[in-house]
Amino acid sequence: MIRSLHRIVTKVNEIAGGIFGQKLSVRSKDELGLLASRVNTMEDNLQYYMSGLKNTAAELSDTKQYLESLVNHTSDAIHVADLQGRVTQVNHAFEGMYGWSEAEVLGRPLDNIPPDQVRDWEDIRRTVLEGGAVTDRETVRYAKDGTPIDLSITVSSIRNEQGEIVAIATISRNITNRKQTEEMLRRSEKLSVVGQLAAGIAHEIRNPLTTLIGFVQLQQKKGSLPGVYLDVMLSELDRINYIVSELLFLAKPQASVMEMANVADILGDISLLLESQARISNVRIVTNIPANLPKVKCAINQLKQVFVNVIKNGIEAMPDGGTLRIEAETLEDSGGLLLRVCDNGCGIPEETLSRLGEPFYSTKPTGNGLGVMVSQQIIANHKGTIDFRSAPGEGTTVEIRLPSRDDSDSPDFATA
Repeated sequence: MIRSLHRIVTKVNEIAGGIFGQKLSVRSKDELGLLASRVNTMEDNLQYYMSGLKNTAAELSDTKQYLESLVNHTSDAIHVADLQGRVTQVNHAFEGMYGWSEAEVLGRPLDNIPPDQVRDWEDIRRTVLEGGAVTDRETVRYAKDGTPIDLSITVSSIRNEQGEIVAIATISRNITNRKQTEEMLRRSEKLSVVGQLAAGIAHEIRNPLTTLIGFVQLQQKKGSLPGVYLDVMLSELDRINYIVSELLFLAKPQASVMEMANVADILGDISLLLESQARISNVRIVTNIPANLPKVKCAINQLKQVFVNVIKNGIEAMPDGGTLRIEAETLEDSGGLLLRVCDNGCGIPEETLSRLGEPFYSTKPTGNGLGVMVSQQIIANHKGTIDFRSAPGEGTTVEIRLPSRDDSDSPDFATA
């Protein structure tokens, strides 16, 4: 019995040392035999679990090496901070982008947020702590030497096994070069627009000036001009004045008094103003404007200019007469306004529709394209949108969306 117990104890010691070898022989069915059988079963189970643990440990080691390689070899700076803001981990790209070494930042808050970005960071942090994530947020951070860096950051939470948020991870991508490229493109586009405007101005003003020069030369020869010639000269001068006025509106910022106004009243005034022109063109204006539309904060005269341009274009698009519908409604999702002007005129081809708003491009023989361009600028200054939908033979629909604002969240200015 002692010999059998000695063999069992020796086998248990081998198993405890991680040695799995020959099984104990079970020679009897008494208590010692049952114990030897159980030790053999325990050895099989432990060997199975040990093999699984070794495989798992190898996989975890490979995964750890892969993640460390990924984190340390990416060009994006990554740093992890605890809920108190203390940095707990950084990668190599962080050191290269910001200039701090790992030893300099571990265990302390990273104080590199410009004052004007502090509130934005607080909003980001609040979103992450509530379980959300922020991706591709453009912002600015300081490097170690105080140099500002344009960044695109992605911020997310890190959770423990219980699902609790224990840290915040930030991935930073340097977009300074992209910003510089975008600025160069914007400047290039501005120069292109200036060139188009200059060419358009020369073309548009040269035509009436040619007429005026001809009449002046005729005056030099004959000594007097009939009244009809003088009327034409005045008309051409008015045309030049109109072109210059529109260009001044585009080129020079104009301060305007912003006030709460009822768009229904503005549309009503414009409809009455253009009613006579509509009748001459055999156009019937039909309005569907609710009286309970919310007020908007706007420059009234500028909105009137937009409505006059849009409604006049609709009337002129129906030379043989027709119906012009003016509708308005409240946008339930945002509380803003949707204004719709629809005509059943000749319509606009798709290739022409895409060019609306270009300076000095117009579908009308005597148009200069500035009306649509100015209207788009005014609506943009009011934080709204203006869209055109049309097809040949199906008429044109102009949709204007304006936000509804109170006095606290709208500036008292508008610029062109």
